[in-house]
Amino acid sequence: GGAMRRAMARGQPRGGSGAVGGLVHDGAARATAGGKVGKVGWGVAGGLYNDQGVSAFAGGTEKDGFAQSSFSGRLAYDLSDTTTMRAFSSKTHSRNAYDGYVPPFYNFGDTGDFGKTDTTLSAIGVTNRYDAGEQALSLSETDSDRHDYYDGGFASFNRRGHIQAAGHTS
Repeated sequence: GGAMRRAMARGQPRGGSGAVGGLVHDGAARATAGGKVGKVGWGVAGGLYNDQGVSAFAGGTEKDGFAQSSFSGRLAYDLSDTTTMRAFSSKTHSRNAYDGYVPPFYNFGDTGDFGKTDTTLSAIGVTNRYDAGEQALSLSETDSDRHDYYDGGFASFNRRGHIQAAGHTS
């Protein structure tokens, strides 16, 4: 922003670094980017995974697949030479198909049953480093939302979870 433009206008080096990476392999793709400019460090990552699946039912012909997408971001700010504040957030969406119990006799077999799960994790913390180690204080929050669907598309199982936590390490 403005501080970087002012530093560059005065001919001061911006003191930045960065990196970009990626991976594509057997149904998986991942991309990352990050760096540091002055007192601010940052990073983002995203990924996709798609397993075409196999049937858990021994005589099954249907493939029960698993797919997941995720995105995360992080930000760090050096308050001083020994103290850093950090924030992190990630979001994951998963879909998995599975075998179930087929009506009318409810024997185990191929079905169109599937589940979806969405999870969000966010955290903020401050770390103070000193000669003998470091101390950290953090606050985090996790939300999860899971829905399972029987063959035919109606919801069979819905659960939501929410966790808030505070932590201290030294």
